[in-house]
Amino acid sequence: MYVFSLACGYDKVVYDRFIGTFLNNTTHHTLVLFISNNDKHKIEEHHRIILNIITINIKHVHLNLHRFVMYKEFLEKNPVNDDLFMTDFRDVLFQNDFSFPSETHDYVFAQEGEIIRNCPHNSKWMSRFIKNEYYDDMKDEYIFCSGTIFVKKNMMMNFFDILTSHFHKIKIFKFGCDQGLLNYLIYTGLFQNMTRTTNDGTVINTIKYGHMEIKDGKIINERGEIPSIVHQYDRMPTEMLKKLSNKYNFLFKGR
Repeated sequence: MYVFSLACGYDKVVYDRFIGTFLNNTTHHTLVLFISNNDKHKIEEHHRIILNIITINIKHVHLNLHRFVMYKEFLEKNPVNDDLFMTDFRDVLFQNDFSFPSETHDYVFAQEGEIIRNCPHNSKWMSRFIKNEYYDDMKDEYIFCSGTIFVKKNMMMNFFDILTSHFHKIKIFKFGCDQGLLNYLIYTGLFQNMTRTTNDGTVINTIKYGHMEIKDGKIINERGEIPSIVHQYDRMPTEMLKKLSNKYNFLFKGR
């Protein structure tokens, strides 16, 4: 599987812990980092890491949104014959190896542990940032995260085409507009043959609205199982994070 992540402008500690947990806990995936020349020196070369150097343009609609354009352009120039996992960078860590979560679905999205209207951030992103005529129908549905997405190899370009062709639905191009748009597209049925991961499974635990517990240096779900991928671990209390690892600095959020 290919793992894509936009990794621009962070402190070195952020690169160390993301890449370190990836290399230590996965075996057969290729990591493609979209970085600037200014960040290249922060990463030691490794045979499982591809560095795609990008130029940051302040005219981009928003980097969190524009990353999907960059991913699409990369794949057009460098076709791959494998599935894809797209992930945030700063607040993601890997605890176990993983594979595509479904044998029968084309898209797998990470469901968070809260409904849209109960989250002040997501409700704003989906009601104010998006031209969303269906918000009242969506507001009692669960939040889907735009920071961790699985797509089958034969549907990658379809995913990007659907997403980018609906940029016109965005009213406010600020942080969170990508998640507002993704949820709009999911709940209006644009991604057919999709399924979800949940925080009580062993694939992705999105911590903010998930179970927070550490056992033997690993974040566990409410069943006591170890999820392979943890997102938003920096939302955990400092006393918990101290128990996470003595190899990487998880206490410093980093820029």
